[in-house]
Amino acid sequence: MLLSVTIKNYKSIHSLTLSLRYAEGKAPNGYKEMEQLPFLEEGSIRGVPCLAMYGSNASGKSNIIQAIQSLIEVVRSGYEPELIIPNALQSEEDRSSIEIEFTTNLGLFYYAITVDRIKIIDEQLTKDGKLIFSRPLRSTDLEQLATLLYPAERIVKIVAEQGGNRIPLLQVFGRYYVGVSNDIAAAYSFITDNIKVYPHAPSSEDGEHLPLEFITPMLRKFDFDVVRMEMKKDRRIILYRLDDERNEVGFDLQEESSGLQRTVVLLGIMLRVLRLGTILIIDDLNQSLHPLLLAAFVSLFKDRRYNTSNAQLIFTSHNTDLLDQDILRVSEIGIVNRSRHQGTRVKRLADFKGIRNVTNFRKQYLYGSFDGIPFPYI
Repeated sequence: MLLSVTIKNYKSIHSLTLSLRYAEGKAPNGYKEMEQLPFLEEGSIRGVPCLAMYGSNASGKSNIIQAIQSLIEVVRSGYEPELIIPNALQSEEDRSSIEIEFTTNLGLFYYAITVDRIKIIDEQLTKDGKLIFSRPLRSTDLEQLATLLYPAERIVKIVAEQGGNRIPLLQVFGRYYVGVSNDIAAAYSFITDNIKVYPHAPSSEDGEHLPLEFITPMLRKFDFDVVRMEMKKDRRIILYRLDDERNEVGFDLQEESSGLQRTVVLLGIMLRVLRLGTILIIDDLNQSLHPLLLAAFVSLFKDRRYNTSNAQLIFTSHNTDLLDQDILRVSEIGIVNRSRHQGTRVKRLADFKGIRNVTNFRKQYLYGSFDGIPFPYI
């Protein structure tokens, strides 16, 4: 379960923390019987199943998502300067950092990496508050990591040979030498495998591995007249409808409306994420979707019938209808603003005084009570 991401000196961001912790204090009465999940639980830790980010155009919503994607790419493939672009308005600062806090079945993890325009400067991994390693490796790190198979001398040699100044230690020990530490391997796997980011809208090209047998019944629940789907050898997806004589007629998904294409792809992606209990991050989720379909997609992660594995959805949107449908709680709505001196910043409704779950979020947002809206004049 993802709990927070802290980003410093990245594009429009000076410094911000995107929190996914449940921030309402006491649990609602009867929450275990509620149809909609107010939070997810792993041990004593509570996180939110959804986080919707609203804000003006150019407020930096997409940059938050891109920063998370950049972290994944650095951990998976190594650091390249074009992956992490510093804030151009902070000319005196050349260091950027991204920190992530999450839980697995092994415990509570915290990972942080700091880079300059050339190399990785610092790196740190902890579990349950205890340091696993830091960069550069210290003697205490070596003592903790050393085993019969990987004595301290061998670990030092591995780092010298493969831990270049652009290669994260998390990659070295989490991907290539997994026997060194189960904790490091679990942290690497969480960041590279459990977080799926779509910085741009998913398209039908993302449909290669879609679970079509699960998508079809959901499409009917979403009020589409599709009776069957199949994938041809050339990877084309064919949708079948019934004609007036109840015969099946096939239609190429690529020839369907952008809204139906996007619905099919999103359903495939989301059903997989819900089954695996992973994290899905999508920019501009509402693109080409009817407001009621958008609400249905978000509800999949809020409905305890579908979200049985602590899956999470993080997304940006400009569709404010969702704020008026009793789906999202104050811990699940973030307002993104941007200023010259503070850069991009995010504040959840739970952080505003006097805002409760019975508040009309949409009316207050459009009225400007939370900022995060444009003020055009013509």
